[in-house]
Amino acid sequence: MEEETSLNVFHTYDEVIIIISLLLTFLSLFFMVLPVSDTIGDYGVMLTHIFILPSVYLASNTRWLAVLIGITCIASLTYHAVKLANVDKEVVLNFQMVDEASQAVLIWLSTLLFVYNDFPYIGIPFLAMIGIVVTAFGDYTLLSTTFDNVVVGLAMIVLFLFIFYKLFISKCNFNSNFFKYKRVWEFIIIAFGFFILASIFFAMATEYAKYEGEQNNYNFLHSGWHICAYTALFFTFRSRVKPLDTILKTVRIKRTEFAVKQDL
Repeated sequence: MEEETSLNVFHTYDEVIIIISLLLTFLSLFFMVLPVSDTIGDYGVMLTHIFILPSVYLASNTRWLAVLIGITCIASLTYHAVKLANVDKEVVLNFQMVDEASQAVLIWLSTLLFVYNDFPYIGIPFLAMIGIVVTAFGDYTLLSTTFDNVVVGLAMIVLFLFIFYKLFISKCNFNSNFFKYKRVWEFIIIAFGFFILASIFFAMATEYAKYEGEQNNYNFLHSGWHICAYTALFFTFRSRVKPLDTILKTVRIKRTEFAVKQDL
């Protein structure tokens, strides 16, 4: 019997995104120990939103998905712009809640797109509920952390349990149909790695935000969070694209379709 030909799932742009993301992520750490101007940190925390563009492109065949991803990015940009403008703290807090709600929506959206082949009918109302609840109660303390962190944590738990379940039923066989064609395992691992890095940078940035005079270090760490989180999002989407396809097979939601482009 002939051996099955191994498929190269990586494209040049995948490797470029990984290399650039890692270089700039750790460059942000390097800047923390240098006597650099606060302006660099200010620009960095704004410009690193550009790393969401590959995900927007992958989702560009579905307008609602691309628009939703774009809205979350705009919410984050607006929050950081308001924060840098040194306006009233109450105003900043309001924008922060909207930003955290949009990020929670984005992470749950990614989880649902990974778990389901067809986007669930109740998915959109569920995402709307996530946004409203986190905006209203995101800064409340629950289980020794903020409510928005609990919501995001639940999404990650669902995602990891689903992956572990698929590993269990496939007996950790990465050549199974699921990990080879439905969710490409190489991209799952890369996304998982960037999610871990993003979590570390987010936790560090949160700690630095508690202290006066650490705004610049916060900006550098939060820039790292942007890079890692958006790169993880990209590879979560990439895992859905079959190795031999140029676009994702149609995924239906109600009477809408979306496909994810593979070629950049």
